[in-house]
Amino acid sequence: MLISRCFLRINALRATTVTPLPHVQTRDNWTSRRPSAIVNENEVFGDVEHSPKINIRNRGLNVKRQKQNHVEARSETESTSDKTLDEGLPHFQKLDQDNNIIPSLMIQIKSRKARTKVDQILLEGHRQIKDALDAGMIPEIIIFSRKTDLMNLPLPHEGIKIYKVPYKSIQLWSNLTTTPGLMGIFKTPNLDDRESIPGAIPLTIICDNVREPGNLGSILRAALGVGCHKVILTKGCVDLWEPKVLRSAAGAHFRLLIKKAERWEDIESLIDTDANVFIADNIVNMKSNADELDSKIKSEMPSEETSINEDDDNVKTINPQEGQSLSVSSEFIQPRNTNSRILRDIINSLPLLPYYAMNYTQKHNILIIGGETEGISYNSYRFTKLQNGVRVNIPLTAGVDSLNTGMALGIVAFEVKRQYIIGGNSNK
Repeated sequence: MLISRCFLRINALRATTVTPLPHVQTRDNWTSRRPSAIVNENEVFGDVEHSPKINIRNRGLNVKRQKQNHVEARSETESTSDKTLDEGLPHFQKLDQDNNIIPSLMIQIKSRKARTKVDQILLEGHRQIKDALDAGMIPEIIIFSRKTDLMNLPLPHEGIKIYKVPYKSIQLWSNLTTTPGLMGIFKTPNLDDRESIPGAIPLTIICDNVREPGNLGSILRAALGVGCHKVILTKGCVDLWEPKVLRSAAGAHFRLLIKKAERWEDIESLIDTDANVFIADNIVNMKSNADELDSKIKSEMPSEETSINEDDDNVKTINPQEGQSLSVSSEFIQPRNTNSRILRDIINSLPLLPYYAMNYTQKHNILIIGGETEGISYNSYRFTKLQNGVRVNIPLTAGVDSLNTGMALGIVAFEVKRQYIIGGNSNK
């Protein structure tokens, strides 16, 4: 017993052997885990063909060779297509983006003063150039970016300069947000050698101080569509060859008989003195339009009161309708020599009728149309008074006080044509 107890105490006093635990690698939260090996690599990826190792030193040379091969292949394709497109096309000169020819041409054609000096106009787009070619005009310079733009243009093979430039160069000098990539420079047409269009109706349109390019272009387009005999532009109108006027007129410049009058006295030699004169006027009620009339008077006339001497030899008396009389100078009175009373008297003395209540088939008709911003000038009212003319208006509803200039002209002009068509059919 004693011996067994001793053994038990000795075993209890022995040191305990600790079994070592396997080492576990600890990682911080911010350290990314990186697998040491993929056990089933073949099962996941299969047999992968490894790409050959690229020498870093020769990498740039390889990329350069690839680009050269791509450019050569592209040039071969373009040369093949160019051979097909060049058949039937006139000879042209190819210019890069940094050339000086196009900027010098655009600088002199963009300015009105320089454009008048070189006697050239700029047409942009296939339609404008085609209209000019159909009218018999020959271009001096053609600028394009795509050869397909020249396919449907009947261009002569000699006598003109044709330049092929990048699209960005045309976009830089274009008046449009998105250019069609085709421009043509033509010599300014001579308006003196032109005659009225065949089958024109006896209607002459006088544009009085139309300063908006889009409105003038719309007037010319409507005048050509209705078959107008002549269009006269007074001093103060926008430049006839402004690019926006050319674009909105849609080729009317090249067919319509257009005359320019620097002075109102010059209009007498351009019209029939026995014609009926009409003013397209939106002033219906003088009282309701008093503010508008006052602003017109202030802009055209000084506040200084002037009078007319009836004993002057240059003064004549005209007899309007209903026995009224008005003494005015035989020469056109400039705004600085008049006052508001004279202008009010002239406007009040002119009869005002709806446009459809007039008979336009008796004589030649002269229709005066004013600009939206300036309206009818004093000289227009006075000219109408001298010719015993009439003010015509378009009745409007829903609080609309006026229409666009081109729209108003179209309504009245086509009423004139309608009456002539009906009158001609009734006579037959």
